[in-house]
Amino acid sequence: MTYTSEEKVLILGALFHDIGKFVQRCERVSGHHTEVGYNFFENKLDIFKDKSFDFKPLIVKILGSDDAYNKFLGIILNHHSPKTDLEKFAQSADHLSASERPDLQKEEGSENQWRHKFLSSVLSKVILKSEGGKKLYFRQLPLIKDNYEALIPNLTDYDDNQKYKLCDLEQFRIDLRQILSFYESEEDFSTIVNLLLTLMEKYLWCVPDFTGSDETDISLYNHSKDVSGLSLAMYKSKPGSKDLNLIIGDIPGIQDYIFDLYSTKGVAKILRGRSIFVQVLSRNFATKFLDKLGLTECNLIMLAGGKFYIVAQDTEDFESKFVEARNEIEKFLWENFNAEISFNCAYTKFNYEKLKLKEETFGKIVEDANKILLENKKRLFDSILFSKGNIIDKSFIVDKEYIDAEENDTNNIKCKLTNKPIVEGLQDQIELAVDEIIKPVLKQVAVEYKIGDKVIDDNIIVEIKKGGLEVKDIFPLRDYKGTKESQKVLINPDLKKILDIVAEDKSKLAFLKNSHIIEVASYVRKNSDKSVMTFEDLAIQGDGVNYLTIIKGDIDNLGLIMAFGLDRGEGSSLSAISRTTTMSNHLKYFFSFYLNKFLEERFPNTYTIFAGGDDLMLITPQSEAVNLVDGFNERFKAFVCENKEIHISYSITHFKDHTPVKLVNIFADENQEAVKKGEKIELIENCFNDFNNKSSFFIFNTKLKNSELDCLKDKTKQLSEWVEANKKDNKKGISMGVLRTLMQLVEILKQYREKKDTSKLIWHPMLTYMINRNLKKDKDTEVGEFFKEVLKLNKNTEEINFEKILYPAICGAIYKLREKGGN
Repeated sequence: MTYTSEEKVLILGALFHDIGKFVQRCERVSGHHTEVGYNFFENKLDIFKDKSFDFKPLIVKILGSDDAYNKFLGIILNHHSPKTDLEKFAQSADHLSASERPDLQKEEGSENQWRHKFLSSVLSKVILKSEGGKKLYFRQLPLIKDNYEALIPNLTDYDDNQKYKLCDLEQFRIDLRQILSFYESEEDFSTIVNLLLTLMEKYLWCVPDFTGSDETDISLYNHSKDVSGLSLAMYKSKPGSKDLNLIIGDIPGIQDYIFDLYSTKGVAKILRGRSIFVQVLSRNFATKFLDKLGLTECNLIMLAGGKFYIVAQDTEDFESKFVEARNEIEKFLWENFNAEISFNCAYTKFNYEKLKLKEETFGKIVEDANKILLENKKRLFDSILFSKGNIIDKSFIVDKEYIDAEENDTNNIKCKLTNKPIVEGLQDQIELAVDEIIKPVLKQVAVEYKIGDKVIDDNIIVEIKKGGLEVKDIFPLRDYKGTKESQKVLINPDLKKILDIVAEDKSKLAFLKNSHIIEVASYVRKNSDKSVMTFEDLAIQGDGVNYLTIIKGDIDNLGLIMAFGLDRGEGSSLSAISRTTTMSNHLKYFFSFYLNKFLEERFPNTYTIFAGGDDLMLITPQSEAVNLVDGFNERFKAFVCENKEIHISYSITHFKDHTPVKLVNIFADENQEAVKKGEKIELIENCFNDFNNKSSFFIFNTKLKNSELDCLKDKTKQLSEWVEANKKDNKKGISMGVLRTLMQLVEILKQYREKKDTSKLIWHPMLTYMINRNLKKDKDTEVGEFFKEVLKLNKNTEEINFEKILYPAICGAIYKLREKGGN
C-alpha cells in the first residue's frame, strides 16, 4: 500500500496532533499543548536530559522532504487555528472525534481547572434506565502484563503518585525514535503506523484527551488514532462532501465452526487453534477492506469478537471497492471452506457535520449499520450464488475431486477429526505424539492444530499467504525466518520485547514488515514442557469427580449499551466516536489482556476457548468453575465501576473429558438460552439492572442470580463438610445417603413447581419421614436448623431463594465428595 506525501503528512500529523498533552500529563510544562507538541519534535523542551534527540531526519525520510516535515509540524501547531487544508481536515476530525468536549482553549498546566489528568471510566457513564456507576479513574501505567490490574479503575480523586512521570515520557521518546528508525522504503509506511499505534496504546490508553473537566473519559490513544483515521477519510472523500461511510464486518456462527469436531483426539489444541484462527481471519478481512480503500490501521476504529468497524471515505468508487473486497472474501471462503465459515458486511453513510452538531449520535449510526448487517445475513455468499438477482446454477453443483477411497471404504476420504470429505490436494496429517499420527486430515485442520499448539505465549507470528487471507505458517517471534514481503499477523505483541529483539539483531526487522496486530485471550494450562495440557489431564487437576466444565458468558444488552448507553437525549449525547471506541477498546482489554493474566495468577487450571469484546468461553475442572465465575464476575463489576446496568450472564455446563465437544457445545448453548429466558420484559424503570432478570448464571438445571454466587458456594461447602464430618463421627453432620435422598426430594419439588402436579407434593411427607428416621436424635444443632429451613420450602415465602440454591448446592457437594475417577 502506497500513500501520497500529503496523505502521509496528514496521517502522522493527525496522529501526533495532541502529543503535547501527553507531555503535560507527565511533567509540568507551561504553554498551550500545541506549542508543547511542536517543541517535543523540535527537541526544544528543557525537561529532557538527553539533548541529542533529533526526530527531523527520521520524519523527513518517511515524509520525503523538509517541506513535508514542516507541514507535519503545522498540523500539530495549528490544528486549533488552521491555515492550510491539511490543518483544517485535522481540526474537523478533532471536533468530530470528541464532539461534546467543552470548548476551552486556555493554556494547560497553569490553572487548577486543568488538574484533571486521570482518565475516568466511560463504562461508569453508561445509563439505560438507572444512574450509572461510581466516578472512578485509572492509574497511569503502561499497558503491559505486569500492570494488568491497572485496568480496574480505583482512584476517586487526583493522586500525584499514580500519574506518569518524566521517566515514562523519556522511555516513550526512546521507543518512538527506534520505531521511526525502522523506516527503509515506501512499503514500510503502514508498518510504521501500526507500530506507532502499539506504542501509543501502551502509554496513552489511560491518559485523558482533555483535562478541563472531571468528566473526561476519552483516552488520548483512541482520540489520536481516530483523528488520524477520520482526517484521512475526509481527505480522500470527494470535494465538498460532508459524508463518511461506516463499514461493519462480521463472521457469523463462529462457535458452530469452532466446535464442529467429530473426534476427541487432539481436541485441546485444535479447539483453541480454531478460535484463534477465526480471529486472525477477521483481522485479515479488515485488512482487505483497508487495502482496497487506501486506508490505514487508524481507520479500523473497532475490532473485537470477530467483528470490525471501519470509518471510510465518501467517493464515487466507494461502493465498487466495498463490493470488490466483499466478493474476494466470499470467493476465498467458498473455495476453501465450502461455506462452513461465512462473512457478512454492510455499510451506512452518515453526515459528520450533523454528528458534530449533535443532530445525530454515533451510537445511532452504529445501530443503523447493524440493522443493515442483520438484513444482509439473509444473503450470505450473494456474489457466489446470484448474479443480478438470478441464480448461478453451477454454484450449486459440487465440482471437486476428492481423495481416493482405500479398498472402497468411503470413510477413508473423510478427515479423521471433522468427518468432512477431503478435496484432492488439501489433505495433511497431524503428529499427536512420536508414535501417533492421525491421517488423513484437512490441511486447514492441521494449520489450526499448529496454531493451538504454538500460540501459548505472546509475540507469535502468523504468516499469511499471498492474497492476504490464508494462513501459511506460525512462528515464535524469535524463530521467524520469513521475508519482509510476507504478510503477517502478530499475536499479543510485547513492544519492549519486539524492540529488544530488533536491537540485538537488525535482520529480525523483517518480521515487522507488512505485519498487523491482534490481542487474543490465549491463556491455557500447560504441562511442564510448555505443551498444551490435554482435557484428560486437565480434568484431574481439580477436587472430587473428574469432570470438566465449560463456562459461557456474555455481556447483557451490549447492543443497547453501544447504541444508547451514552445517549443523554437531544443535544446532550455523550456518544462521540472516540468515546464509543474507548469503551470498545477497554472491553477488549478486559476480555483479552486482563483475562489472560487473571487466569494465570488466580485460576491456572483453565483453558481459554474464546474471549472477545463481549463474551467468553472457558473450560476448567468442575470443582473450580463456580469460584472462577464468582472471581471473574467480581473483577468485572469493579471494572465497570459497579454500574448495575452492565453485567454478564453465565452458563456452567459439566461434561466428561472424552465427550465430543460438538455435543458439549449443544448442551452449553441450551443452558445459555435458559439463563437468558424471561429477559424480554416491559421497558420500565430499572428493568436493565443486575438485580432484575439479567445478570444470572445457569448451573445444574437451575437459574440463579449472580448475587447468589456466594450463598451457593457457602451452602455447597457446608453440605460437603457435614458429609466429611459424618465419615469420622456418624453423630455429626449428615451421611452421603441422606444427601442423595435430599437431592431426589428436591428434584420432586422442582417438578411440582414447574408442572403444578399435586402428586409431587409427596416430597414433603417423605422429607419429614427421613428427618425423623435419620436426623432427629443426637445430631448437630446446625444440621437441625438447616432442615427446619428445608421443611419450610412448601410455603410461598422468602424461602423460595433458598429452594433455588439448594439443588445446585447439593449437586455441587456430591461432585466434590466423589472420589477421583468416579462417574
